[in-house]
Amino acid sequence: MKWLISIFCLLILRGYLFAGLDDDLIKIKSSKREERLIAAVNLGNYKDIRAKNALIEALNDKDIGVRICAINSLSKFQDKDLIEKFIEIAKNDKNFAVRRAAIQSLSWYRKKKVIDFLEGLLSEEKLKDQVLATLSRIGGERVAGILLNYGDSLDKRMEEIAIEGLERVALTGSFGKYKEKIKKFMLKKSKSSNPRIRGRAKKILEVLK
Repeated sequence: MKWLISIFCLLILRGYLFAGLDDDLIKIKSSKREERLIAAVNLGNYKDIRAKNALIEALNDKDIGVRICAINSLSKFQDKDLIEKFIEIAKNDKNFAVRRAAIQSLSWYRKKKVIDFLEGLLSEEKLKDQVLATLSRIGGERVAGILLNYGDSLDKRMEEIAIEGLERVALTGSFGKYKEKIKKFMLKKSKSSNPRIRGRAKKILEVLK
């Protein structure tokens, strides 16, 4: 009897789920901005190809907010076939907030193509902090080398992002050939006047012992 009740509850839940999906698939094409925004957020919660395709279409929405929500929702799928779309938006969208959202979505992919693209974007001043933050989330040996170049930045925001990324690299053990360079760098940063940087540097040195 219990298993019958469980199946019955599951069927009811599934019915609600797909009713919600169908509703959001309609709203994502609504003439009302608010409905499209809500649908763009909700569709990221469905592991369904229809939701994914609807969000891909929403990447061309005229509204900046809808495009950003669609990017954020698509990033939840973590599908490799989305890399090209995120790169295209990060490269060509006319709005910097949309470009930043696309850059952030690339943090799921430790791929040479992604790192090559992001490294090239470091020349754009308005995007540099987001690019560096995304690289720090990707991590790995090559990223460690890039982060070391920005650890002495005069821009305190860049410096903190780089050191936070190096901490992640150290904790995951993905520093490769840069271990000694990171240790030497952190010895210097452990004497920083900035307490956050000083604290992170000491923590990294403990990890790298």
